[in-house]
This record gives sequence, structure tokens and C-alpha cells, in this order.
Amino acid sequence: MAFRKLTLLIFLLLLSLSAARAQSTAPVPPTDASTSGPRPSREDMRLGSPELEMRDRHEIELLERERRENLERAREAAQIGAQIRESFSHSRTLNRDDLKKLDRLEKLAHRILSDAGGSSVDEPEQEIPTQLETAVNRVAELSEEIRKTVEKTPRQVVSAGVIESSNKLLIVIRRVRELSR
Repeated sequence: MAFRKLTLLIFLLLLSLSAARAQSTAPVPPTDASTSGPRPSREDMRLGSPELEMRDRHEIELLERERRENLERAREAAQIGAQIRESFSHSRTLNRDDLKKLDRLEKLAHRILSDAGGSSVDEPEQEIPTQLETAVNRVAELSEEIRKTVEKTPRQVVSAGVIESSNKLLIVIRRVRELSR
């Protein structure tokens, strides 16, 4: 009986020593078969390896490029909205080029909406225009509103304003199509 107690005590002592040793040793970085060369020192692991820094820098550059592209989309949408308004004010009707621009504007609005993290909602806007002229003016106003909101919004933020304005713009674009037929 004493022998069992002694064996159990030694076993528990060894178990606790191995657990203490495992906690005190630094984690070993995962090895990658494709990389060769010297392993990073403990100091490099604490500060970040050059590979991790390069990956992070690349990710930041990618996000910045996506933001610039989204800004360009918003600017193009505002420009197209203004062009459609101007063309309509001269001819009082939407011609084939205006309808093509309207299609392009719809695609841009969908892309801006998805980049902002939103999805298309079929809820009607509270004040859907009933006249073609007011609908065209509303398209231009909303596209300009989207541009301003996208320019003000940092890339790390999901903007509810961009999502809401994009959804409103898509609804009004549908109305313009209905009224122009």
C-alpha cells in the first residue's frame, strides 16, 4: 500500500514538473516546408517576422486599393447622375444613351452597396417620386449623396448611410425606368 502511494506521488510530481516546463518554454513556430533558411529568433517572434509584416502590409495595400476603387465608383455614380439630370432637363425625356447610363448607375450602386456590406432591400422609399422629372432629380441627388458619404467614411467602417442611400437609389432607378416607358 505504501509502495502504491509512493508511486502515485512520484507520478504526480513528474506530471506537475512536465506541465510547469511546458508552460515556461516558448512556443515553437510552425515549420513550412517551402521556407528554408535560419529560424527567426525569439526576439523576432515577439516583434513579428518579416513574412508576417509583409503579409500585413500587402493586406493593407489591398484594402486601400479596394477603397480607392469604391471611391471611384461613387464619383462615377455622381457624375452619371448629374449627366442624366442635365440630359433630361434639355430634352424632357430619357434617350437610349440615358437609359444605358441608368443601367451603369444601377450596377455601380449595387457594387457600392455590396462593398459597404449591405444587400438590396425591396422596401419602397417613403417618398417615391411619381413624376419622371422629380425621379430623375432624385437619382442625381442620391448619387451625389452616396459620393459624399463614401468619401467621408473610413475604410474600416461599415457605413449604414451608404447602404441606405444605395438602396434608395436602386428603388428610384426602378421607378425612373417605369416612368420612362
